[in-house]
Amino acid sequence: MSDGLRDITQDFNRQMAIRHERNEQRARTMAEAAAHQLQAAQFALSGIQAMMEQFERALNADEEMMLVVIGGPVGEVIFPSTIEASGPDRLVFSGVGRDGQIVMVLQHVSQLNLMLKGTKVDGRQPRRVFELLPDETISHEP
Repeated sequence: MSDGLRDITQDFNRQMAIRHERNEQRARTMAEAAAHQLQAAQFALSGIQAMMEQFERALNADEEMMLVVIGGPVGEVIFPSTIEASGPDRLVFSGVGRDGQIVMVLQHVSQLNLMLKGTKVDGRQPRRVFELLPDETISHEP
């Protein structure tokens, strides 16, 4: 092999090694971003659960919690029965509305704007989200 051909071959191999390293770095960056998103959903779920539990403890015996998703339909409320992570970047709130109809809200973790509100209940026992549900219903897994 001539010196010129050997130089071209070595240069080509160096360039391929550099490209390979760049591709590996991109793959690592993408994997880290995906892991961060997954952690964000789980962190958001844990924080919301803790706030809701604290809010329910502060309610009077004749009150129950309503959940209002800010930015959703005006006046729409949810009496939540389940809260879970869905994939790496969404939370799902399921329950019933004031009219008794089934309601499900899918919310991206970057869009979470919730209001918890207490409301008086007449003629029945108030619902308590975290007393009614077994622990496995409130999922921390995607």
